Amino acid sequence: MRGTYSAGNRIGEYVVLEDDCRHGAYCEVYKAQRHKKKGSPVAVKVLRHGCDESYLRREVAALSRLTGHPNIVTLVESNVSHDIPHVVMPYVHKTLADYHTLADYRPPDVATALSLMTGVLEGIKHAHAHGVVGLDLKLQNILVDGSTPLLSDFNVSDVKNLSGSLGSFVAGGTVPYIAPEVLRGEKQTPVTDIYCTGLLFYELLTGRVAHFSAPDIACVRADVSPWIADCVYKACDDVPARRYRSAHAFKNALDQGARKSSRHKTVRDLPFFSWIAKLCLARKYP
Repeated sequence: MRGTYSAGNRIGEYVVLEDDCRHGAYCEVYKAQRHKKKGSPVAVKVLRHGCDESYLRREVAALSRLTGHPNIVTLVESNVSHDIPHVVMPYVHKTLADYHTLADYRPPDVATALSLMTGVLEGIKHAHAHGVVGLDLKLQNILVDGSTPLLSDFNVSDVKNLSGSLGSFVAGGTVPYIAPEVLRGEKQTPVTDIYCTGLLFYELLTGRVAHFSAPDIACVRADVSPWIADCVYKACDDVPARRYRSAHAFKNALDQGARKSSRHKTVRDLPFFSWIAKLCLARKYP
């Protein structure tokens, strides 16, 4: 999608390489390279026109705490006092959303999906341990470098002990990933991110955005065991107290579900069940 800047334009010490960019609610991300120097391309994130500078400062504050973890994108440099305030990160082309948008779309097999979600949960665990919650989790915001998922968007995060210096914090996110309690005006907590992670996992497995009329996972993926599906449903329960209390607890439940899945075969593993599930889905959700 075309952005504010075009190929050849300068953003600080960097030159934009392509006309297209990734658009977020508050920022645009460009593939760029340092001016007159060879090297790997980078991603330069700039504010969209009219957006408050505090969003970018919040991102820098979060990444400064979190950079160094294998499931958090690295902060290369930042310059929020430049004429064009910007943040620089390594350029990673692929995101989790690509599993559903590429022309040769193939949903990830269960083992791959579990591996990706384990990485996501490790990144969330690290963020929570360092006082960062409200991670705007969605497929488009999870970069995939090889097979490693990277949390990459922190401009609406609540950064503990720093929010006062960054201006008044207002919980944000992307509909329909915003937890019910946040929509009610309640404070974000770690279980808020657990809710978003459950929705993200549902979408990764099924290719559908979770909502009140969304089909059960079994109707879409006959190869997903009931133990794994139950973990997803618990994570995105509308009642915060019924969710996993932490990313670590969610990850442990998925690990246990995977072990049960490998030990116990169910009727879902039968080819006939898979055929019936696909037929029902095609009729109910044409």
